[in-house]
Amino acid sequence: MKSAAIERFRRSELERCIEKMISLLDMMDGDCDLEDGADEEPSLSVRPSIINGRPEYDLEADPAESGIADQEAFDLIMFTDTNLRQIG
Repeated sequence: MKSAAIERFRRSELERCIEKMISLLDMMDGDCDLEDGADEEPSLSVRPSIINGRPEYDLEADPAESGIADQEAFDLIMFTDTNLRQIG
């Protein structure tokens, strides 16, 4: 069985090492507040969209799902020879 003193020492050493590594990362990237993009993640409190009477929990913002996100793809679909003949 490990003594409480040894556990406290190990924890304090681990905390010291972690703080040192975080300081080194801050020095390397030049911004102590630089985050990994976590602010771009969806909120855990997002309410579902109701689609066809059922809740939809799509938490990823994907512009391709809300229509054609690529203008070139849209033009390719809309302005092919077949479509132009049907329009004209």
